[in-house]
Amino acid sequence: MQNPENFHLPIKTELAARTGRRRRTNVTNVALAAASSTAPRNELLPRLVVEEHPIATLGGAVSQVRRLSVPQVTRVCKSLTAFGFVAPVIIDAESRIVDGQIVVEAARQLGLLTVPCVRLSHLSKSELRLLRVTLNRLGETGEWNLDELAIEFADLAALEIDLSPTGFSLEEIDIITSPGLPANVEDEAELPEPVGEPTSCVGDLWCLGRHRLLCADSLSPDTFQTLMAGARASAIISDKPYNVPIAGHVSGLGKKTHKEFAMASGEMSDAAFATFLLTSLTRCRENVVPGGVIYAFMDWRSIAPLVTSGQLAGLTLVNMAVWNKGAGGMGSLYRSAHELVAVFCNGATPARNNVQLGRHGRDRTNVWNFPGANRRGSSASKVLDGHPTPKPVELVGDAILDVTVAGDIVLDPFMGSGTTIIAAERNRRIAYGVELDPQYVDLAVRRWEQETGKEAVHLDTGLTFAAMTEQRLTGATTGTAISDSTEAQCN
Repeated sequence: MQNPENFHLPIKTELAARTGRRRRTNVTNVALAAASSTAPRNELLPRLVVEEHPIATLGGAVSQVRRLSVPQVTRVCKSLTAFGFVAPVIIDAESRIVDGQIVVEAARQLGLLTVPCVRLSHLSKSELRLLRVTLNRLGETGEWNLDELAIEFADLAALEIDLSPTGFSLEEIDIITSPGLPANVEDEAELPEPVGEPTSCVGDLWCLGRHRLLCADSLSPDTFQTLMAGARASAIISDKPYNVPIAGHVSGLGKKTHKEFAMASGEMSDAAFATFLLTSLTRCRENVVPGGVIYAFMDWRSIAPLVTSGQLAGLTLVNMAVWNKGAGGMGSLYRSAHELVAVFCNGATPARNNVQLGRHGRDRTNVWNFPGANRRGSSASKVLDGHPTPKPVELVGDAILDVTVAGDIVLDPFMGSGTTIIAAERNRRIAYGVELDPQYVDLAVRRWEQETGKEAVHLDTGLTFAAMTEQRLTGATTGTAISDSTEAQCN
């Protein structure tokens, strides 16, 4: 029989925790009261006068309790350039620096001859040494409210303000501002079911805010001339078809079925599929910057020809990631619970590495754990009705955060349901995409519109997606353009 006292463990644990919190609060209050009641050794409000002091005649601190580093000096230089001096350097009666050594060094590198200083003449030498240590230590204590900081950064970024003068690295800002996993993906709104024939047609170029989506063949060089308009992507997410039939392999046994992909849906021979992979990866190399990273998804059947095709296309294989879906799907001898991601680079090494073995707080390995679309807790589950192989937004978001910075272009030559657009939108990147199937173009557009509450605009006509839908549904030849400068909305 179970010990009756075990039934009381949860409430005992909670009561002990509550008692502990009260005790810590009382100790803190007593310490604050004691500190405020102690007679101060010096005046709390001494008269402070700011004076301009030549940098050349400032003496260094008696002891350097903090090391100067080039990255730190660079950050202070950026801050001074952005804001100017907003706080004086603290010096003693003999013009030796008490606090502000790094600011003085930054000012010297910026070519300044003088800096504003406050001279402390009311403290003894021992008190000044104690103050130096105290100021350095107090500056690094306290906790950040990361939720509020994320809001602050997001608001500033929306104003297109450069965040580098804050002293935070771009990698740190990405981690702070990137959205976490949704509390409950089942609560996310369902996408509206499409009515009738697709709105989009081959050749349509849609502007989704700063993102662009072209309905076209991603194997054609002309497609990228139209889409990229001379720009090049910093990274590519390539989730091309695996040359596996959708029916019976991806879907078809459940209540929801999907049509076959427009190409490479099981109809190609091994030789034809190898040519398809080589052509696709060549287009990727042509449209990514030197050092740009290409994430190429593939299943176990075709990972070998994918790697070979990438190398023939002039790319370097720098890693192989595994998407662990957590549960097996359809399969033969073994139920497949993973997909592979060949990580290629246009060059020997990636131009951008935001992971750096966790230096900036990104703890990443080449095993990516995200539930598959047909599993509980997956952010891709709401899109599964419209597309057979959607990827979780968080999976794609993490990948682009690893190798790009805010404002970079991320190219997706097989856009599918539009996951890369949503990931880019949430992480302050710009997505350029190609999708041959008009039905999936519509899905991606409607998904972005639902995500942002904004309207996609047809580049050639200036019509919104809704207006174009009505026009093509009714056969009308007129419509109201949303703007005379549609091209500007894509930039």
